[in-house]
Amino acid sequence: MQSDNCKAKSEESEEEMVRHHGTESRGAMTFVPVGLNVQKFQLSPLSCTCRRFYVQICMLLVIVVLLVLIRTISNVRVMFEEYHTASDTDGELVVLPQRFAQSRSAFCLDGSAPGYYIRYGQFPGNTNWIIYLSPGAWCSTPAECYNRSFTAVGSSVIAPIFFPFTGILSASEEENPDFYRWNMVKVLYCDGGSFLGNRPEPLVHQGKSLYLRGSQVFTAIIDYLQINTNFGAAEKVILAGSSSGGLAALINVDNLRKKLVSVKSIHALLDGMLFVDSQNIYGKHTMQETLKNVYHLHKIADAPAIQECTSSLTSSIGYRCLDPTYFYNYLFTPVFLISSLHDSWYINHALAITCPLRKCPPQDVIVIDQYKSAIVRALQPVKQSVHDGLFITSCPVHTLLLTKWFSHQAVSVNNVTLHQALSQWYNHQHPAKYIEDRQFSETLHTCKTVTY
Repeated sequence: MQSDNCKAKSEESEEEMVRHHGTESRGAMTFVPVGLNVQKFQLSPLSCTCRRFYVQICMLLVIVVLLVLIRTISNVRVMFEEYHTASDTDGELVVLPQRFAQSRSAFCLDGSAPGYYIRYGQFPGNTNWIIYLSPGAWCSTPAECYNRSFTAVGSSVIAPIFFPFTGILSASEEENPDFYRWNMVKVLYCDGGSFLGNRPEPLVHQGKSLYLRGSQVFTAIIDYLQINTNFGAAEKVILAGSSSGGLAALINVDNLRKKLVSVKSIHALLDGMLFVDSQNIYGKHTMQETLKNVYHLHKIADAPAIQECTSSLTSSIGYRCLDPTYFYNYLFTPVFLISSLHDSWYINHALAITCPLRKCPPQDVIVIDQYKSAIVRALQPVKQSVHDGLFITSCPVHTLLLTKWFSHQAVSVNNVTLHQALSQWYNHQHPAKYIEDRQFSETLHTCKTVTY
């Protein structure tokens, strides 16, 4: 009962207070009864709680992610545009599917699938093809093949996505007026045996299996092009090659003709591949020994492209079929031969002359002159041919087909550039036998603009 009375008095006191406070609020001053727990409203300071900290971090991360995505999309677009532009003028890498390569036992030295660079042609040249076999010397010992298997001349794994197409492969009308609209293929050289290796089982060196299957690589590339491009309906085909690739083109071109029965015309361009037998400064036949070792190591004797030649010789001298001047006697396809009477690679590697060419001692110059005489003799059958062409410079260069000298006046014979001579030969406008027979000392003065 007492508690009820207290409760009633308390409610009356609160009503009176509210009534009194409402009346005073209309005045100038506000009356705050003493004893009531009423506080003035204040802004609380910002507190750095863990939850707020996490929220801020998350917001920051979202912003960073968005910026990265925007930049990535922008870069992808730029990269696509750059690659698209490159693919219009350069060759884009195509690696054969592993299953396709395995079905043909076609492998690079390291066991990876072979490949090629391609740029498709434009009308009216889109039914014509140039197949170019890349240079890169050879591996003539297991150790050399092992070392090559870790490089771009022994594996397709580390090959660049694009390769600049210049010279005979160029898409520039000014640089390559006769063929710039053609389909262009540059075959990746990864077998170390001029696309002629025919070793049935892998060669094991330092625990690594090495595949010397160049003949199968070449066949697989041609098969794949026939199946997956319009190469099977080609009208004109040129098989070209430089250095070791030039030797490969020489020996493979007739065999290629047998596969392309519907093609109207097939020709070969052989660049920097006159590996004649000549003694070096020590009296050794280094070039002959190298080709002999390649022949046996890669078991080339029974390769389909060379078998007609090797079957006519005893096994002890079958390696002579890798001598281009000897194999030329078995050739049927018309060829255009490009070389130097003073091949810079041959002088350095086969003749073992490493002195600066302008400062070589007289005894070295004598060896160079002997080598030049050997080339002149080797060219006699080509000079007499009514189908084959020649462009022989005296300038000390090695290859010309993919270099700036392809259409440059600095390396010309009788004021005719290489591409002009090639055009005359291919279009049957001229016999196209151009030979610049100058002495070595004279050449060093007339070829000043050429790097050697």
